[in-house]
Amino acid sequence: MTNEESWNALTKNCPSTITSISVPTAHSEDGVVFYDIRVSGSTTWFSAKRYSQFETFYSKLSDVTTIPIPLPPKTNKLTNKVFSPAFVETRRTLLEAFLQRLLNDRKISTTDVFRSFLTSDCKTSALKQTTRKVVLITGGNSGIGFETARQLLATGTMTVIILVRDELKGQQAVAALKSDPAVIRACGKKEAEAKWMLCDVSSLRSVRMFAETFLALNLPLHVLICNAGV
Repeated sequence: MTNEESWNALTKNCPSTITSISVPTAHSEDGVVFYDIRVSGSTTWFSAKRYSQFETFYSKLSDVTTIPIPLPPKTNKLTNKVFSPAFVETRRTLLEAFLQRLLNDRKISTTDVFRSFLTSDCKTSALKQTTRKVVLITGGNSGIGFETARQLLATGTMTVIILVRDELKGQQAVAALKSDPAVIRACGKKEAEAKWMLCDVSSLRSVRMFAETFLALNLPLHVLICNAGV
Protein backbone atom coordinates (compact mmCIF):
# COMPACT_ATOMS: atom_id res chain seq x y z
CA MET A 1 0.00 0.00 0.00
CA THR A 2 1.41 3.41 -0.99
CA ASN A 3 1.58 6.39 1.36
CA GLU A 4 -1.30 8.00 -0.54
CA GLU A 5 -3.42 4.84 -0.26
CA SER A 6 -2.64 4.62 3.46
CA TRP A 7 -3.66 8.23 3.96
CA ASN A 8 -6.89 7.79 1.98
CA ALA A 9 -7.76 4.69 4.00
CA LEU A 10 -7.14 6.58 7.24
CA THR A 11 -9.27 9.59 6.34
CA LYS A 12 -12.06 8.08 4.22
CA ASN A 13 -14.60 8.40 7.05
CA CYS A 14 -13.12 11.47 8.69
CA PRO A 15 -14.58 14.99 8.53
CA SER A 16 -13.63 16.55 5.20
CA THR A 17 -13.42 19.89 6.99
CA ILE A 18 -12.47 20.15 10.65
CA THR A 19 -14.42 23.01 12.20
CA SER A 20 -13.50 22.69 15.86
CA ILE A 21 -11.24 20.87 18.30
CA SER A 22 -11.63 20.54 22.03
CA VAL A 23 -10.15 18.53 24.87
CA PRO A 24 -13.26 18.19 27.04
CA THR A 25 -11.97 15.70 29.59
CA ALA A 26 -8.97 13.78 30.89
CA HIS A 27 -8.97 10.35 32.46
CA SER A 28 -6.45 7.83 33.77
CA GLU A 29 -5.95 4.16 33.01
CA ASP A 30 -3.52 2.16 35.15
CA GLY A 31 -1.89 5.37 36.33
CA VAL A 32 -1.48 6.80 32.80
CA VAL A 33 -3.29 10.06 32.03
CA PHE A 34 -5.13 10.35 28.70
CA TYR A 35 -6.51 13.57 27.22
CA ASP A 36 -9.76 13.07 25.30
CA ILE A 37 -9.90 14.97 22.01
CA ARG A 38 -13.20 15.88 20.33
CA VAL A 39 -12.90 16.69 16.61
CA SER A 40 -15.94 18.13 14.85
CA GLY A 41 -16.69 18.58 11.17
CA SER A 42 -19.25 16.79 9.05
CA THR A 43 -19.31 14.26 11.91
CA THR A 44 -17.78 14.11 15.38
CA TRP A 45 -14.78 12.01 16.36
CA PHE A 46 -13.18 11.21 19.70
CA SER A 47 -9.76 9.88 20.62
CA ALA A 48 -7.71 9.57 23.79
CA LYS A 49 -4.06 10.66 23.64
CA ARG A 50 -1.21 10.40 26.11
CA TYR A 51 0.94 13.49 26.54
CA SER A 52 3.85 11.65 24.92
CA GLN A 53 1.73 11.34 21.75
CA PHE A 54 1.36 15.13 21.68
CA GLU A 55 5.16 15.38 21.93
CA THR A 56 5.67 12.96 19.02
CA PHE A 57 3.12 14.87 16.95
CA TYR A 58 4.85 18.17 17.74
CA SER A 59 8.20 16.73 16.68
CA LYS A 60 6.81 15.46 13.34
CA LEU A 61 5.02 18.74 12.71
CA SER A 62 8.25 20.66 13.35
CA ASP A 63 9.89 18.68 10.55
CA VAL A 64 7.42 19.90 7.92
CA THR A 65 6.50 23.43 9.00
CA THR A 66 7.34 26.23 11.40
CA ILE A 67 5.17 26.12 14.50
CA PRO A 68 4.42 29.61 15.86
CA ILE A 69 3.65 28.41 19.38
CA PRO A 70 5.36 25.90 21.68
CA LEU A 71 3.87 22.76 23.09
CA PRO A 72 2.87 23.24 26.75
CA PRO A 73 5.95 22.48 28.88
CA LYS A 74 6.29 19.01 30.35
CA THR A 75 6.67 19.81 34.04
CA ASN A 76 5.88 16.74 36.09
CA LYS A 77 4.31 17.62 39.41
CA LEU A 78 3.92 14.15 40.83
CA THR A 79 2.81 12.93 44.22
CA ASN A 80 3.30 9.22 44.76
CA LYS A 81 3.63 8.85 40.97
CA VAL A 82 0.09 10.13 40.42
CA PHE A 83 -0.68 13.37 38.58
CA SER A 84 -2.54 15.84 40.77
CA PRO A 85 -6.03 16.73 39.47
CA ALA A 86 -5.09 20.41 39.34
CA PHE A 87 -2.03 19.68 37.20
CA VAL A 88 -3.99 17.45 34.81
CA GLU A 89 -6.66 20.15 34.43
CA THR A 90 -4.03 22.82 33.77
CA ARG A 91 -2.38 20.70 31.09
CA ARG A 92 -5.77 19.82 29.55
CA THR A 93 -6.60 23.54 29.23
CA LEU A 94 -3.21 24.32 27.67
CA LEU A 95 -3.50 21.45 25.19
CA GLU A 96 -6.95 22.58 24.11
CA ALA A 97 -5.73 26.12 23.47
CA PHE A 98 -2.67 24.73 21.65
CA LEU A 99 -4.75 22.59 19.26
CA GLN A 100 -7.22 25.39 18.60
CA ARG A 101 -4.43 27.78 17.65
CA LEU A 102 -2.97 25.17 15.29
CA LEU A 103 -6.41 24.71 13.70
CA ASN A 104 -6.64 28.45 13.09
CA ASP A 105 -3.29 28.43 11.25
CA ARG A 106 -4.11 27.25 7.71
CA LYS A 107 -0.47 26.45 6.94
CA ILE A 108 -0.54 23.91 9.76
CA SER A 109 -4.14 22.71 9.80
CA THR A 110 -3.96 21.54 6.18
CA THR A 111 -0.89 19.35 6.69
CA ASP A 112 -1.22 15.56 6.65
CA VAL A 113 0.63 15.37 9.97
CA PHE A 114 -2.00 17.50 11.68
CA ARG A 115 -5.01 15.63 10.26
CA SER A 116 -3.39 12.25 10.86
CA PHE A 117 -2.82 13.06 14.53
CA LEU A 118 -6.42 14.17 15.02
CA THR A 119 -8.03 11.26 13.21
CA SER A 120 -5.80 8.32 14.12
CA ASP A 121 -7.38 5.93 16.62
CA CYS A 122 -10.56 8.00 16.55
CA LYS A 123 -14.05 6.66 17.09
CA THR A 124 -16.92 8.29 15.29
CA SER A 125 -19.95 9.17 17.36
CA ALA A 126 -22.24 9.15 14.34
CA LEU A 127 -25.15 6.73 14.71
CA LYS A 128 -27.45 5.52 11.96
CA GLN A 129 -30.97 6.81 12.10
CA THR A 130 -33.19 4.29 13.84
CA THR A 131 -36.87 3.54 14.19
CA ARG A 132 -36.29 1.95 17.58
CA LYS A 133 -36.78 3.68 20.90
CA VAL A 134 -33.58 5.45 21.95
CA VAL A 135 -32.47 5.04 25.56
CA LEU A 136 -29.59 6.83 27.30
CA ILE A 137 -28.14 5.27 30.45
CA THR A 138 -25.56 7.09 32.55
CA GLY A 139 -22.96 4.83 34.14
CA GLY A 140 -23.96 1.99 31.86
CA ASN A 141 -20.65 0.15 31.63
CA SER A 142 -21.07 -1.83 34.89
CA GLY A 143 -23.41 -2.79 37.71
CA ILE A 144 -27.08 -1.86 37.58
CA GLY A 145 -26.56 0.37 34.54
CA PHE A 146 -25.03 -2.45 32.53
CA GLU A 147 -27.74 -4.92 33.54
CA THR A 148 -30.42 -2.38 32.63
CA ALA A 149 -28.85 -1.94 29.20
CA ARG A 150 -28.70 -5.71 28.74
CA GLN A 151 -32.36 -6.19 29.64
CA LEU A 152 -33.49 -3.39 27.31
CA LEU A 153 -31.45 -4.72 24.40
CA ALA A 154 -32.89 -8.18 25.02
CA THR A 155 -36.31 -6.82 24.03
CA GLY A 156 -35.00 -6.33 20.50
CA THR A 157 -36.82 -3.00 20.24
CA MET A 158 -34.34 -0.53 21.72
CA THR A 159 -31.28 1.46 20.73
CA VAL A 160 -29.27 1.76 23.94
CA ILE A 161 -26.52 4.33 24.39
CA ILE A 162 -24.45 4.01 27.55
CA LEU A 163 -22.63 7.08 28.83
CA VAL A 164 -19.16 6.40 30.18
CA ARG A 165 -16.16 8.35 31.43
CA ASP A 166 -13.62 5.95 29.96
CA GLU A 167 -13.40 5.04 26.26
CA LEU A 168 -11.90 1.60 26.86
CA LYS A 169 -14.57 0.64 29.39
CA GLY A 170 -17.23 1.84 26.99
CA GLN A 171 -15.85 -0.34 24.21
CA GLN A 172 -15.63 -3.36 26.49
CA ALA A 173 -19.17 -2.89 27.83
CA VAL A 174 -20.68 -2.56 24.34
CA ALA A 175 -18.79 -5.65 23.16
CA ALA A 176 -20.12 -7.61 26.16
CA LEU A 177 -23.68 -6.42 25.51
CA LYS A 178 -23.60 -7.36 21.84
CA SER A 179 -22.23 -10.84 22.63
CA ASP A 180 -24.79 -11.58 25.36
CA PRO A 181 -26.82 -14.69 24.36
CA ALA A 182 -30.19 -13.14 25.27
CA VAL A 183 -29.42 -10.02 23.23
CA ILE A 184 -28.26 -12.08 20.25
CA ARG A 185 -31.46 -14.15 20.31
CA ALA A 186 -33.62 -11.02 20.46
CA CYS A 187 -31.85 -9.30 17.59
CA GLY A 188 -31.62 -12.32 15.33
CA LYS A 189 -29.42 -11.67 12.30
CA LYS A 190 -29.18 -7.96 13.06
CA GLU A 191 -26.50 -6.65 15.39
CA ALA A 192 -27.74 -5.14 18.65
CA GLU A 193 -27.97 -1.35 18.57
CA ALA A 194 -25.70 -0.74 21.55
CA LYS A 195 -23.43 2.29 21.52
CA TRP A 196 -21.28 4.24 23.97
CA MET A 197 -20.56 7.94 24.28
CA LEU A 198 -18.21 9.87 26.55
CA CYS A 199 -19.80 11.85 29.37
CA ASP A 200 -18.55 12.52 32.89
CA VAL A 201 -21.68 13.56 34.79
CA SER A 202 -19.55 15.06 37.57
CA SER A 203 -18.25 17.67 35.09
CA LEU A 204 -20.69 20.25 33.72
CA ARG A 205 -18.25 20.93 30.90
CA SER A 206 -18.29 17.26 29.91
CA VAL A 207 -22.10 17.15 30.13
CA ARG A 208 -22.38 20.19 27.86
CA MET A 209 -19.98 18.68 25.34
CA PHE A 210 -21.95 15.43 25.35
CA ALA A 211 -25.25 17.28 24.89
CA GLU A 212 -23.88 19.17 21.88
CA THR A 213 -22.61 15.94 20.34
CA PHE A 214 -25.89 14.08 20.92
CA LEU A 215 -27.97 16.90 19.47
CA ALA A 216 -25.78 16.88 16.36
CA LEU A 217 -26.77 13.24 15.75
CA ASN A 218 -30.41 14.27 15.14
CA LEU A 219 -31.66 11.27 17.10
CA PRO A 220 -34.82 11.28 19.22
CA LEU A 221 -34.50 10.61 22.93
CA HIS A 222 -37.30 8.51 24.37
CA VAL A 223 -35.88 7.44 27.74
CA LEU A 224 -33.15 8.84 30.01
CA ILE A 225 -32.03 6.60 32.88
CA CYS A 226 -29.95 8.51 35.41
CA ASN A 227 -27.99 5.69 36.96
CA ALA A 228 -24.53 7.16 37.56
CA GLY A 229 -23.74 8.41 41.02
CA VAL A 230 -22.25 11.89 41.38
